[in-house]
Amino acid sequence: MSAPRLRRHNILVLAVVALVLCSVALPFRSHLGEAAAKISGAGPFLHAEEEALVGDACLQSFPWIDSALITFFEKARSSARESNLTASEGLQALHKIRWGKYPPGHDEVSLLYNASTARVEMEIVKTFKPNAAHKRPCILDVLRDAVQRHSAALHALLGGRELRLVIETEDFPMTSQGKRLPAFAMCWEQHSIDIPIPDFTFKCYPEAKYTNTSWAEMAALIDHRSQMVGWDRRANAIFQRSNWGVGPRRSLLPALVQLRKEGRDEAELGARLDVEDTEFVASNAARFEWVDTWCNSKYMLHTAGFSYSAALKYRLACGALVFKVPSKWVEFYEPGLEAGVHYVELPPYEHEGGDAQRYVQEAAPLIKQAVVDTLGGTEVPEIAANGQAWALHNLSEEGLSCYWYAAIKRYAEIYFDPRGEEAEKAESSSVMTCGPVKIAVVVGLAILLIASLALPLRDSRSKEYIRASLGHVEGPSLLEPSVQVASKGADPGLVGDACLQTFPWVDAALEKFFAAPRAMTGSLRQSSAESIEAMHNILWGTWHPGHDEVSLRYNDTLDRVEMRIVKTSRPNAEHKRPCILAVLEDAVERHNTALQDLLGTRDLRLVVETEDFPITGRNIRLPAFSMVWEEGCKDIPVPDFTFKCYPETRYTNSSWYNMSGLLDQRAGMVGWKARTNTLFSRGHWGVGPRRSLMPALAALAGNKTDLETLGVAVDVGDTKFVATSGNQFQWVDAWCNNKYLLHTAGFSYSAALKYRLACESLVFKVQSKWVEFYEPGLLPGVHYVALPPYEHEGGDAEKYIKEMGPILKKAVQESEGKAEAPAVAKAGKEWILKNLQEEGLSCYWFQAIKRYSELYFHEFPDIEDPSR
Repeated sequence: MSAPRLRRHNILVLAVVALVLCSVALPFRSHLGEAAAKISGAGPFLHAEEEALVGDACLQSFPWIDSALITFFEKARSSARESNLTASEGLQALHKIRWGKYPPGHDEVSLLYNASTARVEMEIVKTFKPNAAHKRPCILDVLRDAVQRHSAALHALLGGRELRLVIETEDFPMTSQGKRLPAFAMCWEQHSIDIPIPDFTFKCYPEAKYTNTSWAEMAALIDHRSQMVGWDRRANAIFQRSNWGVGPRRSLLPALVQLRKEGRDEAELGARLDVEDTEFVASNAARFEWVDTWCNSKYMLHTAGFSYSAALKYRLACGALVFKVPSKWVEFYEPGLEAGVHYVELPPYEHEGGDAQRYVQEAAPLIKQAVVDTLGGTEVPEIAANGQAWALHNLSEEGLSCYWYAAIKRYAEIYFDPRGEEAEKAESSSVMTCGPVKIAVVVGLAILLIASLALPLRDSRSKEYIRASLGHVEGPSLLEPSVQVASKGADPGLVGDACLQTFPWVDAALEKFFAAPRAMTGSLRQSSAESIEAMHNILWGTWHPGHDEVSLRYNDTLDRVEMRIVKTSRPNAEHKRPCILAVLEDAVERHNTALQDLLGTRDLRLVVETEDFPITGRNIRLPAFSMVWEEGCKDIPVPDFTFKCYPETRYTNSSWYNMSGLLDQRAGMVGWKARTNTLFSRGHWGVGPRRSLMPALAALAGNKTDLETLGVAVDVGDTKFVATSGNQFQWVDAWCNNKYLLHTAGFSYSAALKYRLACESLVFKVQSKWVEFYEPGLLPGVHYVALPPYEHEGGDAEKYIKEMGPILKKAVQESEGKAEAPAVAKAGKEWILKNLQEEGLSCYWFQAIKRYSELYFHEFPDIEDPSR
């Protein structure tokens, strides 16, 4: 049968099949969802947003792709038209390209529909060694994602035809005008016909040194950190780290450094320069900066590298104002960016051998004007915010896959050029041998179409049938995703006494803390009202310690226990009071039903202290709730203000819940082997044991005897009161760059312990008489390494260092050379992140209130208590 007659025959068959399907579909429309799911092989129904990101529809979400590819394919199309080669010959011509005597690294890839798996599959046909081994698999993985995501659309595009393409794994394009086919390269240049595609850094970037260096993971960390480090908290600096031995950096960056050396950088540019040469593959460790810490600066400078530079996306993702030096080497996504909208464009600079002095004079006024316009604001400038939003949206996996799909579609037009011999063979083969496959595809599509028409007509019974048929599917409802909302109710397993099953340490800790108050109730006959009044009358010298009297009482109208502030004594720092009380408010909200059962209609009064020391003396029966506890003290320790706010950390949102998320994320990204071998600590040295101990440790580092004495280099710095020392300040998440962290008490306790543990560093804890509420749950040798106690004031530092030395040396020796963090470091992080989230804190507060209520409502037969 001839090809035209066979086509007409196929169309007739399809028409008959469609009529039959229509006649039987409506009576059984409730079953069509299940049938469509089986045929598609990809789940019952796609979410609406997923459908919009597959095939040509994805271009609606990423409109820049189409216009970018028009530009990139222009020369490739004209080159293909001028060539007399077939597609197969065109591929062979690419394999024969030589740079000197070596072929540039590249892979020939085949895309072909596999009937047994009902998917378009990707196969590597031929490989030429790349200049770096990691580049090849990481570039190909992005393509593999795209083929998987757009398999159905690729099947519709290719039918049964095989499409072959060449993926280059070098830093420069390899194909010139006149070739039959373009290669797919990591960058584009106007004289090449190669098509730029996502490079290896979207899947791996070893020189970034993170545990997971994929763009997706790094972008998530960068985005998180950029949200935590607000614009007004960033350094007024123009930042860059890169290898200066390539491209325009050879001459341009040293010229900029000269400005800094002469002290003219701020005058000429409006901000200080912070640019350093990290050398080849970031081998200069002293100048290396983790990519997410780039977000500490307001301004970033971007230049080309050996050819292009992969760093642009990271700079944009920081929400910094990026100064971009245009280059002839262009990444695939750059046409989607607009100068003045997403970045500040500087004049072009010669890739090699430019006049740096002249360029600096030309570019400096542009930089300074942009800096002056944005330096003093509190919000991220519009251009910086636009650049960040664009990069995070458009360089998502959906965006990368959409770009690859659209590029393959345009490439297929060139590859199957009807004037080429290869295209004729492919067309003939598809007509003669793939007719049944095409019929199956169209039948499947017809079923899906009918299902889409029938499902809106389904009644409630058919809807329930579909729900039942999808019962095995995990995740949100596939039928009504917009209806799915998080439950506002607390997990029943974490409410009331049941929460002790998840947080068993709470019970043991409170048993210890309430021992002294219970003993006092047995020996001191004092009404609860008298106890509360006595607390209000406490004086430290001539002033009252900061505290609040809080009432917990059932409200009939609202049908819930309400928390009310009855009386306030001003705290030593304004932020502490609302932040301490906010944790209690969370607990009252979460455990409200249990509190109703506990209190009935009774009014429970308690005093919440807002100072750094306990307040309750010997002649007061009831305890106050304080930020810290010491042996023999009657006050009950509770979560301090840092769980809701910690201003001296300088983050935009300094609550523990936000900071612990960042620390967890960063600790996972900065692997043990990549961390520095240092014993690190930052804190205010003017208080407690730090007055004498820290200067003595710093002296060890100064005279280079730290390694000999402790077995590890020492990096300790005095950040002064509330971290006002700019030259010693470090962002808390940067603490996670170190393998070993030293923890000591502060003015009384130190809130820093939880942050150190969350870093998954090995924490050396100097034991102290001042104890936080959660510390009884931690075990020395299991969650941290215990060091001997040190006198809170006036200890013998030299003698102490000799004591701690052997303990440090042993722990360091046991952990050195390991690929992963020691078990103690892992256990400390796991414990702290599990037990100090809102559920754990609320459980602790509820159980503390429950025990306190036993004391508060204790009855003395001969004493009338007005509180009841």
